[in-house]
Amino acid sequence: MANYTGRPRLDGSRTQQRFDPSSWSVYERTLANDDRTNNFSEAAHKKLQSYFNCSHPSLWHFISILQKVQKSTDVDFSHFIAGHEPPKKRKKYRDADARILVKVQNYRLNEDDHNYNQNRQIIEYLKGISRNYQMNP
Repeated sequence: MANYTGRPRLDGSRTQQRFDPSSWSVYERTLANDDRTNNFSEAAHKKLQSYFNCSHPSLWHFISILQKVQKSTDVDFSHFIAGHEPPKKRKKYRDADARILVKVQNYRLNEDDHNYNQNRQIIEYLKGISRNYQMNP
């Protein structure tokens, strides 16, 4: 299993992490107002689930649904190529993004070693961020 933050040592320090935080942290992406997650793939999965309406479709039903999804995707892509604007995010997600951005802007990282600045407690920061996410809406 990958360890993103390093393992704690007896002296209180941590071992070298397997992946540098700049490769997985969404802090900078949030400040740049970029997408933070793989919501696009999650939305596609939810769309597939809504088409199937069952857990274990037959092979023919599965193929039929995939053909419908492909047609829908082709239409969406042709609209994109034609220059149409993609659908806007829902207001509740835009509002949550704005609240998260404010939280992240008010929190500063110590860029020297990726340790968190002591001016603000990390638990308070993480609680504030987590309260802006809604699971299974």
